Amino acid sequence: SLTAGSTGTCAVTATKANDGNYLAKSSASTSVTFTVAGQAALSITSTTGTYGSTITLATSGGLGNGTVSYAVASGTASNCTLHGAALTATTAGNCLVNATKAADGNFASVSSGQTVVTFNRAAQAKLTITSLSGKYGKASKLTDSGGSGKGKVSYSVVGGSAKKCHVKGSSLTSGSAGTCLVKATKAADRNHAATSSSLVKF
Repeated sequence: SLTAGSTGTCAVTATKANDGNYLAKSSASTSVTFTVAGQAALSITSTTGTYGSTITLATSGGLGNGTVSYAVASGTASNCTLHGAALTATTAGNCLVNATKAADGNFASVSSGQTVVTFNRAAQAKLTITSLSGKYGKASKLTDSGGSGKGKVSYSVVGGSAKKCHVKGSSLTSGSAGTCLVKATKAADRNHAATSSSLVKF
């Protein structure tokens, strides 16, 4: 059994010992070559992040001391960009990333193949209804502040002591004096998930 601590060649001579009839005999020196080995499979392990943040790419697998580099191809996210192992995009969606661990003296290079790295929609800022009172017999215009992105804001009545609380667009009416419980919801857009306000009593 022949082993070596690195790639390269070993000069090997075989000798057959003498016996009662024959003298010992050795072969000519023969070069035995140890070539570079294949690395273990390489995988990208950082595959999710959130819109507006940077994903720091990482890998598992491979062998040896070769450096890991990354390349990005277009995906559903806009402007997928790499700076070293830092991946960014200007919208939610995914980027296609390939990792390569370079060869060293003992191992050939290996690549992960394209991996889907996803930027999920971000949470919106807190949404608040800012119109907090009205008068019976007169429509109250609902207003809000907060939220994020371009999603449309809608309002809904979820209860209350006043009769026939009703929302049409951003206008709240009731059929009697009392309270109406109203919730505002700002819809999702490409980069932000939907969000709702706390219930507000009018």
